[in-house]
Amino acid sequence: MPEIYNKVLKIRKKYLQKVSVKSSTLKRPIYMKSYDEKFDGEICKAIVITLKTRGCAWALSEFGGCTVCGYIYDAALKPVPEDLLLRQFSYAVREIERTNRPVILKIFTSGSFFDEEEIPPPVRHKILEIASKIDNVREVVVETRPEFVTSDVLTECTKILGDKILEVAIGLESSNDDIRMTCFNKGFSWKTFLSAAKIIKENYCRLKVYIFLKPPFLTEMEAIKDAIRSTRDAISAGADTISYNLSTIHRGTLLEYLWKRGEYRPPWLWSAILVLQKVSAIVDLEKTKILCDPVAAGKTRGPHNCGSCDRYVVSILRKFSLSQNPEVLENIKFCRCINAWKAFLHAESYSFSQTVNAYETLT
Repeated sequence: MPEIYNKVLKIRKKYLQKVSVKSSTLKRPIYMKSYDEKFDGEICKAIVITLKTRGCAWALSEFGGCTVCGYIYDAALKPVPEDLLLRQFSYAVREIERTNRPVILKIFTSGSFFDEEEIPPPVRHKILEIASKIDNVREVVVETRPEFVTSDVLTECTKILGDKILEVAIGLESSNDDIRMTCFNKGFSWKTFLSAAKIIKENYCRLKVYIFLKPPFLTEMEAIKDAIRSTRDAISAGADTISYNLSTIHRGTLLEYLWKRGEYRPPWLWSAILVLQKVSAIVDLEKTKILCDPVAAGKTRGPHNCGSCDRYVVSILRKFSLSQNPEVLENIKFCRCINAWKAFLHAESYSFSQTVNAYETLT
């Protein structure tokens, strides 16, 4: 593990030196997006806002953060004044005011909403208070690392939100401790996650779990199996929503380092289809929502097949996510490249040299 820490930290320090944050950028959120999403049987408008905060505490720590995440380079890297954080959030409010449809409001920071260094309590209170007074907001979704989850914080948040549902999202990535620590440098254990999940459920909040496909140092098939196994484990922990993050190569990460050396390939989109097919057969979709909306799909840095079928396969993934109907995953029009994917899975299972070499470059 020290080798992983050292390499991640070295890369992180190098790229953080290149980050220049202008004060004018603190007045606007990093990201805004809206799309359709199902909520309790109703098609709602999901509005996503990513606030520009100090940044993820783990990414700024002496351990360098996660091997796959480069969101810290979009952060302010220092505390952001409270009035500017609220000014950023006002963009989401204006977007909500433009629609009469039911809204799922997703408030992200690329770190932890419950980290007081990122979102000071007065700002957290005000954001939730504003959301509580908007009639068409059905649910508020926030992200956090598990160590910031406490009963006091959740009691406070749910009291402010009143009849709005609060969903707390945690980037578990994998339920396997060895994979989470060695492949992701995630910095928390399954036991820590379970403790946070228990607190979330005890406070009548919903639990959303992010699962990653595919981490470095695993073959494609190992990654597929781990995603399915992690889904089972997350559901047993009380997950109400499972969201699959298909690997994308972020700049300034260990993952990019391996990718540039030819020692890593983002997952095939066919692998995501297989995971959803397997999971939809074992999950009660009336109780647990399954989401998969890949970023940078079809690009060399993102999940991709051969190029000609990428857009079609992504449309299937998104259609399933919206409908929660397993029939969407049946009778797919398979491209010829599915044979190349099958051959890739087969050949990789007989040769671990690429994976071993990738790990050995760190040691």
